Amino acid sequence: MTWQPKVQLILADLTGSKLDYSRPRDCEAEVVVFGKGIGESILVHLGLNQWMVIDSFITGSKRPVALDYLSKIGVSPRAVTMVLATHWHDDHIRGLSNLLGVCSGATFCCPLAMTKSEFCDYVELNTTRNSMAAGPGTKEIHDVFSDLKRGSGRELIYAVANKRILLNDKCEIWSLSPSDDQCTQFLSELTALMPQLGREKRRVAALEPNHNSVVVQVCWGSDSILLGGDLEQTSSTRTGWNAVLNSTQRPRQASNLFKIPHHGSENAHNDRLWEEMLVPNAVAATTPYSRGRKKLPALADVERIKSKTDNAFLAKVDVRSPIHGNSSVVAKTIRETTRSYEEFNPSIGVIRMRKVIDSTSDWSVQLSPNARHFSDIR
Repeated sequence: MTWQPKVQLILADLTGSKLDYSRPRDCEAEVVVFGKGIGESILVHLGLNQWMVIDSFITGSKRPVALDYLSKIGVSPRAVTMVLATHWHDDHIRGLSNLLGVCSGATFCCPLAMTKSEFCDYVELNTTRNSMAAGPGTKEIHDVFSDLKRGSGRELIYAVANKRILLNDKCEIWSLSPSDDQCTQFLSELTALMPQLGREKRRVAALEPNHNSVVVQVCWGSDSILLGGDLEQTSSTRTGWNAVLNSTQRPRQASNLFKIPHHGSENAHNDRLWEEMLVPNAVAATTPYSRGRKKLPALADVERIKSKTDNAFLAKVDVRSPIHGNSSVVAKTIRETTRSYEEFNPSIGVIRMRKVIDSTSDWSVQLSPNARHFSDIR
């Protein structure tokens, strides 16, 4: 089946007056992908005003982006039934403790390895003994688990391969990773990184490559979406995307919407995934990553993804005015001769996708002005 989504360029940035702030109907699935360059978060409407938040980053108001969006469409944080952290990287967990604090009734789900004593000890030691170098991601996780230890009463669900983590009258949600081998490898690597007394303090870095990320599949009757987190490809059959594909216990339903993993990078690509887990020409979305010289997706990644689907979207690209983009001298002159000026370059990009649950309708795709169809990326 070939899917041809209806694309509507009607969103502005989160603070813009042109944003379509309508909320989805009870019978509609909604997937909202937020991108910032360094930051990714996803909102999923499961139906009947029940929501799941996957990962987090903060806006200029220092609030989690998902909370800003829900507020704009008139949805209470009480409607969030699950908050899921796919993995421990700064660009996916900023504002996580705040998000959980506001969504007080939500279940918290994270990779199994993050609930183990090795990981908790690692975070505790780095935060207390090495607080200046711990980094925002480590501090976020420390705050989250400190709250859990205080007996907040929040339900904690750990994500592993082939586990149904939610079932209600509208949908079921499965975690497809990490595999047992991935968890074991992650914890053994943490042991080697434990801070030692008397040793030079170094900034804590999340482990690379990322083999511990949670992949999520949400199924509504005949509809299914696959959210790839940041899971990468490996040479082993027991880790990464190979482990997911080789599983005989995961849902066999092909998905018609795909969140492309790891910002479209080649190290997260697997041809079998596109052929076996997705319908032909599935709607696909991803977020950019830009830090220093590292920029994802690269142009080669864009071309590779375009060869797999005609319906791929990027949450944010750099949008600059011709003046500022082409002449810093002219821009400097403008700044010196006028009190202030603004170029249209919203800090947050949005891809919003909606579909009537368990129907033959297409996904309707709505883009912010700084989001792009892959065919428009040069």
